[in-house]
Amino acid sequence: MYIIIAGAGVIGFHIASLLAEEKHEVAVVEQSEEAIEAVRSQLDVTTVLGNAVTPKVLKEVEAHRADLIIAATESDETNMVICFIAKELGAKMTVARVRNPQYSGYFIGAAKSPTTPRKVIRPKTLGVDLFVNPVAEAAKEIVKILSSFYPTPVENFANGLVQIREFRAEKRAIVDKPISDITFPKPCVVAAILRAEGVIMPSADEVIKQ
Repeated sequence: MYIIIAGAGVIGFHIASLLAEEKHEVAVVEQSEEAIEAVRSQLDVTTVLGNAVTPKVLKEVEAHRADLIIAATESDETNMVICFIAKELGAKMTVARVRNPQYSGYFIGAAKSPTTPRKVIRPKTLGVDLFVNPVAEAAKEIVKILSSFYPTPVENFANGLVQIREFRAEKRAIVDKPISDITFPKPCVVAAILRAEGVIMPSADEVIKQ
């Protein structure tokens, strides 16, 4: 794949490094001479010194034949403009790095007149196929890491909407009590109980045993 990365900051550099290792054809566009020199000296990729928000630079880097353009500058608005221009030039897919969560949904366009309704604009109409919020993604990863500290087996279903955990009944608060008398965090339910004789599907009157 031919992939263009606009912005050679920490995120842009890291993405370029990973893609280069996977043997993709990668081009990095950056207007900082210091940042572009760091890319040139460390990565086997094409580099272009310039502002990717200008059509001239995107044409120079051949955006028209790009399979993917990743706009990863420090400015949300700049990234969206880069994606828009790249799409107009013929790029197949665009990804914009954004920090403002309000940019990840729909936009409300200006009304043609005071009496006409304002138009709802989809992100793809702006030339952005995918928004990526690195802060939000980092938060998700932190949650995954924290979940790994639970000393219990975990299984996820339905894209994480349903989670099954296995606990050993050892606490006095639940041992020798029927399920109906135990307060569980909502919306948790006891789906099954594993005992020496096998697995049972408990009723509300089932007593928890150690």
